[in-house]
Amino acid sequence: MLLVLLLRAFVPMLRQEFAYLTMSYANVSDYQARRAKWESFVSTVSGKRLLSTFSDVTVHSMTPELPDPLLNALELGGRWDFGPVVAQINARMLDLIVIAEGQAETHKDNGYRGVREWDDGMWRALKRNYGLACVFEGMEVWLPNRGSGELLPRLSGIGCLAAAKEAGSGPGRH
Repeated sequence: MLLVLLLRAFVPMLRQEFAYLTMSYANVSDYQARRAKWESFVSTVSGKRLLSTFSDVTVHSMTPELPDPLLNALELGGRWDFGPVVAQINARMLDLIVIAEGQAETHKDNGYRGVREWDDGMWRALKRNYGLACVFEGMEVWLPNRGSGELLPRLSGIGCLAAAKEAGSGPGRH
């Protein structure tokens, strides 16, 4: 009788633990494939002029503009100005811009304790001068509207999924 009571108490817990172990094993098994995809992405964008809301992408830029956007609380104190970065976006000087999927539409909701990653001028400049080209692992890759187009085939080759065409999009928009 005691054995039955013990089994009844521990079997649900054992099922939960087994499910957790199965999920962990699947994550570990998939790690090498995910790492290979990430390394392909990094090798494709490294050395390019890029801007990103992801610090781990930004550091691969030829010249990292905003290594940690959340540190830009300095703007609130008047010690930082996004103007030069906005000017670079307007001049299409950046080869690509990488942001979180859907972030261009929801950026006003983003931020931490009133500190936003980018100001409204940067978002407007992005939408005006760059087009959503593809999506890679939850990241949107934006390319200049009138860019050379040499980067998109390389991104597609590593699994960056082409974004749906927008009405009235320019040659660099996809």
